[in-house]
Amino acid sequence: MKLQYIGFLTVGVVTLLSGCGSLASSGQAPDELAVISGPSLTVPPNFELRPPQEAQLSQADALRNQDASKDAKKILLGAEESVAKSKDVWLLQKAKADKADPLIRQILRTSKETEE
Repeated sequence: MKLQYIGFLTVGVVTLLSGCGSLASSGQAPDELAVISGPSLTVPPNFELRPPQEAQLSQADALRNQDASKDAKKILLGAEESVAKSKDVWLLQKAKADKADPLIRQILRTSKETEE
């Protein structure tokens, strides 16, 4: 028991001292102020790029740029419902909802029942 205790103590002391670098120290610490030379910075080739004009924005960008708080107030206050519907129509067109199978729920339900 005493031999095991001395062994664990020795391993612990060696581990702690090796962390400090006192056992196998080369005497030279790394220089944290040293500068590493690398490739020089380059100027981008084209500074002529400009942001797109409003006419060039896609319909998705136009919808993204609309003020959502105004739309929300209109919808909540019941003043205008067409704002939300126009966005929904665009989303449904992009998702090709008009080509969806109207009986999909029944098809899925029967396929689930046949699997069980």
